[in-house]
Amino acid sequence: MKMETFLLFDEGYFYRTWGNFAFVEKFHKLAPPNQKIGEAWLISDREEYESKVTEGTYKGKTLNELVRMFPKEIYGENLAKRYKGKRFPLLLKLIDANEILSVQVHPSDEIAKKLGERDGGKTEMWYILEAKMNSFIYLGLQRGVKKEHLLKEIRNQGDVERLLNKIYVKPGDYFLLPAGTIHAIGPGIVLAEIQQNSNITYRLYDWNRIDSDTGKPRVLHLDKAMEAVSEGGKSISVPRLELHREFGLEKFLCSCPFFNVKLFNVEKPANIWERNDSFHIVFAIRNTFLEYDNEEKIVKMGEAILIPALSTREIRVKKGEFLDYYING
Repeated sequence: MKMETFLLFDEGYFYRTWGNFAFVEKFHKLAPPNQKIGEAWLISDREEYESKVTEGTYKGKTLNELVRMFPKEIYGENLAKRYKGKRFPLLLKLIDANEILSVQVHPSDEIAKKLGERDGGKTEMWYILEAKMNSFIYLGLQRGVKKEHLLKEIRNQGDVERLLNKIYVKPGDYFLLPAGTIHAIGPGIVLAEIQQNSNITYRLYDWNRIDSDTGKPRVLHLDKAMEAVSEGGKSISVPRLELHREFGLEKFLCSCPFFNVKLFNVEKPANIWERNDSFHIVFAIRNTFLEYDNEEKIVKMGEAILIPALSTREIRVKKGEFLDYYING
């Protein structure tokens, strides 16, 4: 059977106490309209949510089934060898925060293995889609603050916030968070998050909130979190590189061992991908129009589509603005 060119999947929606209603009201998604949905999983190969194809020959097939059926076609030859027998390596989600999230950290692959976790580590990257006035995130610790200082404040119910590095954000900002980075998303933010396919989160501090279901504070994971924390830098700077092409803008946002991210703003039709050594996940910031062999596909704002490596060079982008997620083959 022939691999399809455009793979569009269903989406998983997750209630969170800190969630909001942007997925329905602003992105017109089919999320439950009266629930505070905090996360929308767009591309997922996990037991918690298996993305399923919504149209075409492989409608109903899971992403996991497809990468096992068509590894070379989806990954490209080199990546197919790297991920043979493994789950799809990335997880793409949207986060809609009406309240501040807990202060947390994710382990590296090495620390996750050391701690006996089933999952691997988790490096992630955020792209801010919407942010209210004075919205902020926390990334890392203030200069000179050690993780032991943070632990002491947490255990003594002290002023944790003053030890954290606070960054005010606006739409279009982006941040790479290597595993081990202490972080928290503030209220009034909608962001796109690409990450390693892992769901390990160690909660350091939850602002003394009480869980409405249990009437108790949520569980903290202080011992594991302290093991996972890296004191590298107070924030992660990403080099800014913009290329003004004939078709529009190509902007490099992130390159790390686990994924690469670009932003494209295409104003004139063009074939923008030159190689077939990786899949490409296209996440539309505004409606994006793709074409392959006289077949046109519209990726609506807030949607994601997976393009197998086999097809990328032949894809023509007619117009649109989107994030492009891929891996170096």
